[in-house]
Amino acid sequence: LDLLKTEGRIITAEWDAEGVYFYQAFGEEIAGYAMQHQRLGGPNFNPARMTWIKPSFAWMLYRSGYGTKRSQSRILKVKLPHVVVAELLEKCKLVQIKQKGCAEGEQTAEQPKRNGIAQASAEGDDSSGNEDKDRFAQQMEGSGFDEISSAAGRGCTSRTQNTNEAMAEGILRVGGKGGRIQWDPERDLFEPNALRGSKREPRRLQKTRAIQIGLSAGLSEYYVDKALSITDVTDLARAIGNAHQTANQTQCQEAMKALAGCLPDERPYMPLLSVE
Repeated sequence: LDLLKTEGRIITAEWDAEGVYFYQAFGEEIAGYAMQHQRLGGPNFNPARMTWIKPSFAWMLYRSGYGTKRSQSRILKVKLPHVVVAELLEKCKLVQIKQKGCAEGEQTAEQPKRNGIAQASAEGDDSSGNEDKDRFAQQMEGSGFDEISSAAGRGCTSRTQNTNEAMAEGILRVGGKGGRIQWDPERDLFEPNALRGSKREPRRLQKTRAIQIGLSAGLSEYYVDKALSITDVTDLARAIGNAHQTANQTQCQEAMKALAGCLPDERPYMPLLSVE
């Protein structure tokens, strides 16, 4: 686990025994339909088009301008079962971010050349060897994965003597052609960037990455079918935006403290993927 944290590429999400939460921003029509029917759909939603889901609320706030951008005025929180998250990730490939001469978000697709403790990072491979895999497997003990495995059931690695070793081998392994995994600089939910003119946004974290999962065609339709619940968190997004726009850091901290009970409890999450 420390190995992945060192690279800054580990999924952080709000999750419980039932599933994992992801965020998407839509316009009024799509969001209204989703809330009414508890399902993404309607005349303005195209399930065949690639759709991106994000477990980081702060990154979603950055991307959508706290839910104020055109066609991103409503932020939805979608819950997926653990086994569905694993199945979606197994059908994705890594999108490598250009390191130089490229703005944030620009990308080139490059398939990782090796599996292993697949970090789904820009490097895309692992050269740490079996010693790191063994250490990673040992650190999985007592870290909450029993809870995920029990909840996920079908399709996840069973809890046997070799489960943690298998997870070290297969965690976040990416392959297939149905979707994409992209890592971008994480954003700080509690603190905005330094004031730049009249624009503020969640502060960029240099050493931590936030995962985005792009789902196209059949994967997007599968995602829509398997959603457990959909919640509108637009009001919370805008309240955080108002807190971030306050005149000084002390006022921002006080405003965020008042919202503490409403904020997502995001913590490290390791989906149980197949090692085959």
